[in-house]
Amino acid sequence: ELTLSVLGGVQPLPDGRVAVGSVGAVWIFERGAWQKWVAPETTEKFIRFAQDTQGNLYAATDTSVYRIAQGEFQQVHFVTQDIKPDVLPTDPTKPPVYNKRYVEVGTAPELIKHDEFPLHYRVLLLRVMPDGTVLYANSHVIALFNGKDWRSFLFEQVEFESVAVDSAGNLWAYAGYNGLLKFNVKIFQAYHGFTSP
Repeated sequence: ELTLSVLGGVQPLPDGRVAVGSVGAVWIFERGAWQKWVAPETTEKFIRFAQDTQGNLYAATDTSVYRIAQGEFQQVHFVTQDIKPDVLPTDPTKPPVYNKRYVEVGTAPELIKHDEFPLHYRVLLLRVMPDGTVLYANSHVIALFNGKDWRSFLFEQVEFESVAVDSAGNLWAYAGYNGLLKFNVKIFQAYHGFTSP
């Protein structure tokens, strides 16, 4: 079943297994045998993998991260592929709170332009840090899982070409003509929860 058209990422894991991503499924190669884990409700390819010290496997697509523990999938879906998200302003009497998206598109829903090119997302990074936090990035999203909650930021007008993480957990992103950007890991500590527009 693993043909080129459905093949995603390949990752040797610290416990000796090998994870292979495909469309809607993760294959595990262990001791000469294959096992297929079918992910619920996705047709995306699994491209990046990481494993924590408890043996939990994290698998990332272009728009989501799955935590696979004891054969069960828990998904966090950050964005929808090829759909430009509508971002509404907050109360005009208060400063905007950019807790999730950094671009305000207008002062009323009718000002939103739906004829712009959609955003396409490519997964660039999935890493479990020594303290157990999980970092994820795609071409427009950076996110951190602190063991309890995911905290994510979406950048509509900046496209990351590559993302890396240093030993302190800071994210470094190359964004074409926007240059090299550093995101201090502390931005996730100051994260505000969802607010209603």
